[in-house]
Amino acid sequence: MVGFPDAIRSIIPYHLLAYGTLLGTQLYQSFINTGICYRALPLPQFTTLQKHIFPAYFRASVGLAILTALTHPPTSLLSLSHHPYDFTPLAVALATNVLNWLVYGPGTTQAMVERTHQGLV
Repeated sequence: MVGFPDAIRSIIPYHLLAYGTLLGTQLYQSFINTGICYRALPLPQFTTLQKHIFPAYFRASVGLAILTALTHPPTSLLSLSHHPYDFTPLAVALATNVLNWLVYGPGTTQAMVERTHQGLV
């Protein structure tokens, strides 16, 4: 890491860890965990599992997106304002995760509960 001062070099591993964890969590939950659980569990148990996993998943995604932004080299949030190609995807990821956590997740859970009570599953 030639050319970076020591203070900047010290946040780079944290940035890579936060970004890697965010990306890995998103890919694992979206393409592996949900598919396996859907095929392996009866629908009522799958619904119960998803109802409990997704709020924690969305909270973790919001936290990891914030941590990724805070550790963006070389000067965290200040450097993001000068790099729209880095800022835009991170802002979209953060906004969609916040919406999923606070709006769509609870709405989907409520719809699942109502559907179960109506006997439609």
